[in-house]
Amino acid sequence: MTALLSLIGGVFAKFLTIDMAKFLATRALLLSLFTLVLPVVLYNVFTMILEEILNYSSSLVSSSGFSSTIFELTGFAGWIATQINLSASLSIFFSAVAFRYVLSLIPFIR
Repeated sequence: MTALLSLIGGVFAKFLTIDMAKFLATRALLLSLFTLVLPVVLYNVFTMILEEILNYSSSLVSSSGFSSTIFELTGFAGWIATQINLSASLSIFFSAVAFRYVLSLIPFIR
């Protein structure tokens, strides 16, 4: 009877150890993928999409005969624009508008 119990216990411990090792290895792999790889991939995809949008919009502007408008703020207005970082703010705003427009073109996103 003791031999039978030890055999059953040994088989149970063997499967428990192998399954636990597989579980821990899978958990470590998923943790490293979600922590290290996924953010890099998402950043690259977002950068690629944004670059394509900006390239497409600049090609439309250059091919349609529009010239870019440049505002030169001088004096006090230039100092204020520099202090509030106006050029970066406008760039971010118009990129967001373009991104929203592209999202509106996708039919299943509302």
